[in-house]
Amino acid sequence: MSSFGDQHKTWLLNFCDTKVGGSLITSYRNMISFAHSRSVLLIFALVFICSVSDARPIKEVPKLILISIDGFGFDYINRIGNENIPNLLYFIEHGSSVKYVKNVFPSVTYPNHMSIISGLYPESHGVVHNVFRDDYLNDTFHLDAFFQNFDSRWFDNGQEVIYSSNRIGNGLRETGSVLWPGGLTTIKGVQPRTIGRAFSGNLSLPYNTRIDYLINWLTDKYRPANLGLLYFDEPDESGHKFGPNSPEVTKAVRRVDNALGYLKQKLNESGLLGSVDIILTSDHGMLSVDKFVNIDKCVDSQWYTTDESLGTVLFIYPKKGNWLIHQ
Repeated sequence: MSSFGDQHKTWLLNFCDTKVGGSLITSYRNMISFAHSRSVLLIFALVFICSVSDARPIKEVPKLILISIDGFGFDYINRIGNENIPNLLYFIEHGSSVKYVKNVFPSVTYPNHMSIISGLYPESHGVVHNVFRDDYLNDTFHLDAFFQNFDSRWFDNGQEVIYSSNRIGNGLRETGSVLWPGGLTTIKGVQPRTIGRAFSGNLSLPYNTRIDYLINWLTDKYRPANLGLLYFDEPDESGHKFGPNSPEVTKAVRRVDNALGYLKQKLNESGLLGSVDIILTSDHGMLSVDKFVNIDKCVDSQWYTTDESLGTVLFIYPKKGNWLIHQ
């Protein structure tokens, strides 16, 4: 299967005239774009081409902040209520938006976040689930082992990512990554600035603190970053625990909205609000599930092993000496 970048090479170069999801994106300067999530691939690829293609001095390079709100369903904007999302509505009203974008399969955090920053499908960038076994490495990747984000074996598979391409510009461009899943390690010889391993393993790090790191990178006196990746783990966490239609999800969205208000405040105080480009999107949405498949009714459990895969996709690994045949 061709990569996302190969399939869309033609229209990526015609950004200012391109329709996405039925909405026309008119320009990329000072654009604030919100994608009601099923993923960010289309929006990402468009701005990626425009923001990092020209090799201009760092002081002339537009600054871009790419924000992922994990598990934000495409229907949340209309369902949760305007009183809970005043800052999200501010960005929508002052920018461009689309109804939705499509995620890659499987619709979980790590594969989609890697697709967002690489433009590739999971079978090409190699991050195929939140939990998966790699027999070549003789190791298992697990989303709860957050320090694996600093192990390039899982992510540096020959592809460019947005921050390695950003560095190509002229050698002076810098990227800061705040907890971006799969976007913290060295790829193509380039590692973004991070908040340090001592803190990066802790997703309970306050949202305002994450934003403070990002603003400090963007306003650094000597080597200011021109690209920032910012990750919010809600409302995904609450959606998995309580369901997408729960009041806890509304509370989680309100928490993210408050953080966006703080971001707007800090950008205004630093003089960046009128000049920085911002993309708000998500890796996937979320729906309630009431149907389940008992895999042991399909395949004898003595023939395979499995991992701790979560969600609607399960990997099974045949035991040596056994063949799994579908009848």
